[in-house]
Amino acid sequence: VLGAIIVQGVLGGLRVTDPGADLAVAAAIASAHLRAATEVETAWVGEIGLCGELRAAAGVEGRIAEACRMGVARCVIPAMGSGARRGREAGIEVLEVSRVEEALRCFRSGNARVQFA
Repeated sequence: VLGAIIVQGVLGGLRVTDPGADLAVAAAIASAHLRAATEVETAWVGEIGLCGELRAAAGVEGRIAEACRMGVARCVIPAMGSGARRGREAGIEVLEVSRVEEALRCFRSGNARVQFA
């Protein structure tokens, strides 16, 4: 993706100002680059720092609970140490990651994991 010009558009012209959407945008870019759709059952929540580190988004617990209510099976979030417990409580698989590269290793296409260099 290096050297590419990336333009992000949001359906309906909605403005995305929440930094917690950064990881979802990164997953969408990876999906487009690989020409493979992300699983609809996966939610991506987290802020991305300049060096690729992930930071917690505000209200992660509420976002996990809402994802579960919407029928999402898994949620990829920045590592905070208690995601698995929160996921069990909400009835959803929570994958905690520290960096963008690690998050994108959770990217799945069908049943096969997508390999990133």
